[in-house]
Amino acid sequence: MIIDSFDAGATAFPDRVFVQGAGLELSYREAADASHAVAAALVRDVQPGTHVAVLYPNHPMVLPAMLGVMRSGAVYVPLNARDPIEDIVWFARFCDVAVLICHEQYASHLERLRAEIPTLKRVIGLTEPLESGGHTITQWLKEFAGRRVDVRREPDDIALIKSSGGTTGRPK
Repeated sequence: MIIDSFDAGATAFPDRVFVQGAGLELSYREAADASHAVAAALVRDVQPGTHVAVLYPNHPMVLPAMLGVMRSGAVYVPLNARDPIEDIVWFARFCDVAVLICHEQYASHLERLRAEIPTLKRVIGLTEPLESGGHTITQWLKEFAGRRVDVRREPDDIALIKSSGGTTGRPK
């Protein structure tokens, strides 16, 4: 499983660089800690199998967010930030997304996302809350630092739902 493979790498190479970019560099250990913090926050509100989307540009925190979603037992739904907003909304609605982890640069789309995705219950920002009383990944990294999450998953459980790209029409 994806989490098991990542954890094996984090155990074998905890101080090696896992991801870097946008002025941020995370070792395997730091990425593992961040993914556990995201998972610890999510398990308060989501059940295994809940669809959690991530709408980010190419950013180092996408990977810990993805791993945290999977670690929580939720299903990771990557939304392609390069797609037109119409396709992003369509795919998120098609996937019945309940939680959206969203980079602040897409805040201008939140009203439309909320209006057109009836299953969307929560929006999580990176460093700034994107809704009244909202949470951020940055808050979660502090609030849930050191917590470990181990939600039992079965080999047949869905880990992620990825669109096909949509080069000949809507993403599939």
